[in-house]
Amino acid sequence: IPLMAFFLFFFPNQVGYYVSYVIVFNMLVGPVFSAGSVTQERERQTLELLLTTLLKPGQIISAKLISSLRVSTVLTLLLTMHIMLAYVMVDDLRANFLSMFEFFAIVLATCLLTSTLGLFFSVLCRKTSAAMILTYLMMLALFVGPIGIKQFLRPFTTLTDAQISRFTITSPFGAIFSVPLQFRDTTSPARTISTGTGSGLPHVDWFYLGFAVGLSIVLLMLMDLLFRLRWRAASQG
Repeated sequence: IPLMAFFLFFFPNQVGYYVSYVIVFNMLVGPVFSAGSVTQERERQTLELLLTTLLKPGQIISAKLISSLRVSTVLTLLLTMHIMLAYVMVDDLRANFLSMFEFFAIVLATCLLTSTLGLFFSVLCRKTSAAMILTYLMMLALFVGPIGIKQFLRPFTTLTDAQISRFTITSPFGAIFSVPLQFRDTTSPARTISTGTGSGLPHVDWFYLGFAVGLSIVLLMLMDLLFRLRWRAASQG
């Protein structure tokens, strides 16, 4: 954390790397609190009892999502204190208010998606270990895979960076480095340097926000459907 804070205060143009560190932290802790929400009910053999209560499937899912999302989001947001402090103290960051807002939106959307993915695989799997493994594999495929593909394609294709960046809309890391930022040129204070979409990259940040929220909604609908099928089977049995 001190090293990342060093980059924030002394190299504010590298703020994206600190936000990426926050995302990695959430990738590690998010599934821990959500991937066992339903599988632990199965392991304790209390899931059938839960389905016989007056609670509807949607209420059960939303309650488990909120309980896990609350903890993982609070822990993740604790790491954003350095960003807020740097925004107050560093002049270059104060000139990028909307970009700071986008960074926080990306972090919150990632918190929602990681918790939802963990809960989804918790509904599908019978064991907590299997749910956690599948959740981490899916996050690697969605978040890290596109970045690896982008780096792999660069030497072997005639596509521009803007065209290749379109393949990273499922990755918060691609979204972070597409956020437009403007900084003063140290060699010429009268000039400004633009990064992200300001340098010609597509708006991966907004595409990712839509993807994260949309996928979370779809997964919640699928979980509600699976719970209703299980709920009907339990009520008939």
